Amino acid sequence: MPRLSRREISGPQDGEDVTTRRLAWVGPWHETSAIARFGAYVCEALAARGVSVTVFRSETGDFAARPPLPPPPGGALARGANASWTEFDAVVVNIGDHFGNHGGALSVLEATPAVVILHDGYLVNLAAGVANGRGDDGWLRCLVEELYGPDAWPADQPFHAGIETVAQLRPLTEWIAALSGAALTHSRHWEERIRAACPGPVTVRPLAYPGRPLPPKRSRDSFVVASIGHINPNRCIEQLLEAVAAERQAGRTWEVRLLGPVADTTRAQLTAHAAELGVPPPVFTGWLDDDALMRNLAEADVIACLRNPVLEAASASLVTAMRAERPVLVCWHGCYAEVPKELVHACRPGHEAEDVQRHLAFLADRPEEAASLARRARDWAERAFSADGYAEDLLQIVQVANRAWPAIAMQRRFGERLGALGLSITSSAVARLAARLADTLGSSDARGDWTGGVHP
Repeated sequence: MPRLSRREISGPQDGEDVTTRRLAWVGPWHETSAIARFGAYVCEALAARGVSVTVFRSETGDFAARPPLPPPPGGALARGANASWTEFDAVVVNIGDHFGNHGGALSVLEATPAVVILHDGYLVNLAAGVANGRGDDGWLRCLVEELYGPDAWPADQPFHAGIETVAQLRPLTEWIAALSGAALTHSRHWEERIRAACPGPVTVRPLAYPGRPLPPKRSRDSFVVASIGHINPNRCIEQLLEAVAAERQAGRTWEVRLLGPVADTTRAQLTAHAAELGVPPPVFTGWLDDDALMRNLAEADVIACLRNPVLEAASASLVTAMRAERPVLVCWHGCYAEVPKELVHACRPGHEAEDVQRHLAFLADRPEEAASLARRARDWAERAFSADGYAEDLLQIVQVANRAWPAIAMQRRFGERLGALGLSITSSAVARLAARLADTLGSSDARGDWTGGVHP
């Protein structure tokens, strides 16, 4: 069992300078990861505030071999995700639902209290990757039952029983939240689950993500609706095609462009669905670098950021679309309902095809009004999704977390000893002991309900 450092036991002393000057940043760090691009954007803002950032890559397998992004200004890029963490004033760990990008971060969470940036609340694929790597499906079932009880994963049901079912019954948000020393997430959508499980402070802060405004579309000879990112089942592409089919009957022709990776089975399903509707199949581009993405977006009349159900805490594609000064379609729930409604074209969840068709007709018939709205959205997004504000809030939660971590570290060691005795975290005995320990350490006060940050 690792020994506690003096700082972990006693925390910052009265009068001690707790300014963050050395920060460990754990996460993916290659061009094809949106979370890596987010990291580079925020780390540059941290460096501008005098923070020396050392990046520890969290990728596993083939993803670990991908060429890295440059290190942050004045910082360094380390190999792997292992270090003497007490050398840093803070450790920040990025977690998303992709084992290839984040599998290496889990050992860090087990080694030290960290500020965890939860980019997704749905962490099912990450957990499945862990189980696969361990060759232990029993671990996965035990995890689900510990968090949600035996009814959350019926014995006759596969683990991946459909996104909507799994998101409702066993999203595994609490798994990572409980391992966090503090948590930062990007919308209110998963906040309640995170707060219930995280032993330290929790804050909500809009995603920071870079963007580039685009010139007005040059040609009006055709209409293009684009979608950015991995073409997953929750992106409502079938409903988008149905809206395009309705527009075709009304005499307007739209081309659907899918700007991101897509599985062969998904490509075949969407192509077949388009044929059934009597519309051209989507244009599949595969992954695009930034310049190619911007060239494609320059030809788009509207960008579809439709998600149902919502799995993420925030959407890099939504930020990209708004900052690119293009009209944006969203399903009005989750993080997508946390931007000003008058700046996007909102669709009712479950009624996407009907509402998208109505918005496409407006965009085709009244392009000047649509362009004016997109300009206002860009101006708002430039402020709301900036790295400067994000860096300030991140440093604030680090300071709050530093005060909470001594108690959290003690509780963690206490929990490890109880686990060694075979006691379940859901047992009444553990609950009573945990409550007594929290009172003794004052950890409930340290945890607080810090909600700093600018939230639109």
